[in-house]
Amino acid sequence: MFCPLAADVNCFKLPPHQMSVAMKNILPLLSLLTTCFAFTSPAHAASVSLFDGKSLDGWTYNEKIWRVENGLITGGSLEERVPRNEFIATKKSYHNFDLRLKIKLTGTDGFINSGVQIRSVRVPNNSEMSGYQVDYGKGWYGKLYDETRRNKVIAEAKELAAATAAIKEDDWNEYRILAEGPRIRSWINGVPALDFTETEPNIAQDGLIGIQVHGGGKALVQAKDIVIEELPPTPNAPTWEKLGGYKVPPPKEKKADEKKKAEARPDTKSTKGGRDISYNAGAGAAQTPEEQRRSFKLPPGFEIELVAAESEGLGKFIAVDWDASGRMWSMTALEYPVDANENKAASDALFAKGGRDKVVVFDVQRGSAGQPPAGGSPAPLRYAAPRIFADNLVMPLGVLPYKDGAFVQYGPDIRFYRDTNGDGRADKFTIFADKLNMATSLTFVNGGVMVAVLRNFVFLKDTNGDDKADERTVIFANSFGTRDTHAIASNLTRGFDNWLYGTVGYSGFMGTVGGVAKNFQQGVYRFKADGSAMEFLHQFTNNTWGMGFNAAGDVFGSTANNQPSFFGGIPATAVPPVPAPAGGGRGGTGIMTAKPLAPGMPIHPNTPNVRQVDQMGGYTAAAGHRFMISDALPARLQGNALVTEPTAKLIGIMKMQPDGAGYAAKDGFNLLASSDEWMSPVYADVGPDGAVWVADFQNFIIQHNPVPTLANAGFQSSNGPGAAHVSPLRTNSYGRVYRVVWQDGPATPIRSLAGASATALVAALDSGNLFWRETAQRLIVDNKRLDTVPALKAMVKEKDGRPAAVHALWALQGLGALDRDLHRGALLAKDPALRRNAVRALEPSDAGSKLFFESAVVNDPDLQTRLAAFVKLAQFPTTPAIQTVVTQLRKDPKNAADEWLGSANAGLMLVRAHKVPDAELDAPPVPLRAGDAVAGEAIFRTSAIANCIACHTVGGTGGVVGPRLDGIAVRKDAAYIRESVMDPNAKLADGYTQLGISPMPPMSLILKAQEIEDVVAYLLTLRTPAR
Repeated sequence: MFCPLAADVNCFKLPPHQMSVAMKNILPLLSLLTTCFAFTSPAHAASVSLFDGKSLDGWTYNEKIWRVENGLITGGSLEERVPRNEFIATKKSYHNFDLRLKIKLTGTDGFINSGVQIRSVRVPNNSEMSGYQVDYGKGWYGKLYDETRRNKVIAEAKELAAATAAIKEDDWNEYRILAEGPRIRSWINGVPALDFTETEPNIAQDGLIGIQVHGGGKALVQAKDIVIEELPPTPNAPTWEKLGGYKVPPPKEKKADEKKKAEARPDTKSTKGGRDISYNAGAGAAQTPEEQRRSFKLPPGFEIELVAAESEGLGKFIAVDWDASGRMWSMTALEYPVDANENKAASDALFAKGGRDKVVVFDVQRGSAGQPPAGGSPAPLRYAAPRIFADNLVMPLGVLPYKDGAFVQYGPDIRFYRDTNGDGRADKFTIFADKLNMATSLTFVNGGVMVAVLRNFVFLKDTNGDDKADERTVIFANSFGTRDTHAIASNLTRGFDNWLYGTVGYSGFMGTVGGVAKNFQQGVYRFKADGSAMEFLHQFTNNTWGMGFNAAGDVFGSTANNQPSFFGGIPATAVPPVPAPAGGGRGGTGIMTAKPLAPGMPIHPNTPNVRQVDQMGGYTAAAGHRFMISDALPARLQGNALVTEPTAKLIGIMKMQPDGAGYAAKDGFNLLASSDEWMSPVYADVGPDGAVWVADFQNFIIQHNPVPTLANAGFQSSNGPGAAHVSPLRTNSYGRVYRVVWQDGPATPIRSLAGASATALVAALDSGNLFWRETAQRLIVDNKRLDTVPALKAMVKEKDGRPAAVHALWALQGLGALDRDLHRGALLAKDPALRRNAVRALEPSDAGSKLFFESAVVNDPDLQTRLAAFVKLAQFPTTPAIQTVVTQLRKDPKNAADEWLGSANAGLMLVRAHKVPDAELDAPPVPLRAGDAVAGEAIFRTSAIANCIACHTVGGTGGVVGPRLDGIAVRKDAAYIRESVMDPNAKLADGYTQLGISPMPPMSLILKAQEIEDVVAYLLTLRTPAR
């Protein structure tokens, strides 16, 4: 007999504690089980194998794709792309069944995907199948796709994370699929995945079983141990035969206002294999904001609030910024695409005429987030409805709030719009600077504004208060490339170190700065506001559209083409360059300055209709790399990065984890994903209220280039204005701004820092929101607030372990008030982030070198801080003593084992920087003589590297960082003294255990072996106790 209830308990393989609960629920039903015995169940067919390991008898397939290799069903290739979806399918049709098989998928390029077809049929005159597919591949595990029928994901595992975690990538995985009547269940390596019940009446409950290799990638699918147990068919169930076989899906019924649009749409028929791609050229009506809100998937405990929408006469929001008062500013791009660079005459005429674009302001509502009542909490920070600050514009590309107005990048101009009568609307604008061409980014510095304007950077300043730039300095004249407007300079921002940072794509930079020729592209650079210095820091591999700093000030970025996250570990300026090739071109470093952290990381869309023309299934248009550092967000998200992917309608999370001296980015799934095909998130960052703000470009077509073709998208297009491909589906009437809010998040206690006192500015450095910390540091440094210095020094000392100390350190450095004693204290701090930034703040001079070696950062237990120390060591002037240090560091096994610190990267950097000869690196050990106490005392008192006397007192002279050494030879034996010199952390001295680590670097990394013998000999002479 067959009892479905018993089968359910067995099939799910409940663990013991859950089984006891299940049995407790089952016992009251035992009286009903007599009915199970009263009826005779039809006999099951015995389990049979569908593949004998030798031949493909019983299957239909394309012989160019499918074969038997090493006893395995094998499809596809790792050398050539599979041109279209291909299936191997059984000749026999199955109704109800219990199927088990093992499947393995590997791939090297493109969209790597497979799946198991069930209850399916072959599509006539096509390589496709139609029916259910239990999907297989990154981003698709635990999902049920309806192939070539409804063309969408129709179910996914309730516990999707658990099902996905069960997968062994690039290895064998066991799939079990149980189909009984309208119900389909699956397990992945024994972990429950799908549990779907079909509700549509005209869906067949029989069909072929098949295995897919997806088109578009270099992929290899293998299968083995395919066993099926046929179960009794369901009486009167719909079958393919009863339903008339495969039918071409009817077109969706169009609304009347959509029919006219449809007439202009390109033909979507294509010979390209793969999933149905007709959605690339067919759009339904855009959803209302309320409908769109229902399309979002958010983590538990989050809600999303609409801030602005096109229903208010606005749209196409492309960026936001906040002023010191906490107000948010944005601008529209309703006129996109504009031929702003390729056709200057036409664009100048359009800019002069004006257009539909606007600058808008979101004011903080009065009474929100003010000072809390006595004993109470601050009210949540709320924003009023947006007000139009300036209009009649054409695609302003940047906005930066300032005083009572805002700077706006507008065509060839930088305009300053202001409200002079207090009605909240710009009644006056002055052309702050003109004769500029397509400014793309700007940031405040030194009372003025630095603007990226195609080939130039321009510093603009109003010196007489008339809101017009009467001081204008061209920085880096005619140096930035312009050959493609989506590859030019962008992302101007302030770094922790008070330099200005930016990114550039393949249009690159070629010019002279401070008398030094510079030639670079695709990465991150920094420069001083006066144009006196520029440093190319980190080489990326593609157009760079995102950059961000974590809480420690480390540099990250994102690029196009499946590279959503990079870590910049070694500045290229610390590495002596490899000469340029004799035939011309760029030189390089030959060393990893930046590492991709998430190559090929899959996207997790909430819709199968993802429009991508390359890098299918991955981050092809990754934008932004801002970090979630906000006490209004849950602890599990702190320090993770936000990367938008507009083609997939989502904001992905990069979970940043320390990995040796670098970082690893793990897939944190999504902060937000939408099934609305118009959703196009292009910006995400934490705002002054601590929530995540999202700019939704709201466009059915988001691609700029490459041009869609029949092969990659299912329809043919061509380039139009601004190199944006031509499509009748583009729209310029939609656009939204949202806030993603954690429901349990506390309200921010800071409302504004405009005109803030010294006390308020310093206190803001300790905010739980990185926005306010950075804003406070900028206001202190740029306004030269020397009245904050005493409090800043106290903060560095007292806030060790909190980010406030890091920002206070850099604020002091920016004011020129970071004294030596405080700097040394920061190098010895408990917090590795503070030590790391103290290292970075050292001058690359002899004085900086001496201070450096008064700490142990060269052997810091935190490897990321040790990497910063190696970078700084490479920048110090070369001395024989430093060459010895480099040699010893290369021999340290922990350094050698780390990717960043080892001989291929930082180790090689140090060797090149200090010209350490190979003979010294490979020199055999030298026989040691007995220690010379006189030579040892000279090293102890005069060595600039060991610098022992700076920390230890002997005979009434010396420093007090470490213990006094008078009488050490009486208190401790020779073995202890030698160990303490070689490895000070082996046993911390009495009275210093609270430090956790020794401030003294191991002398085994600083001195030669004979020098250590001499120092030990000297210490053994110190037998007279201190008086």
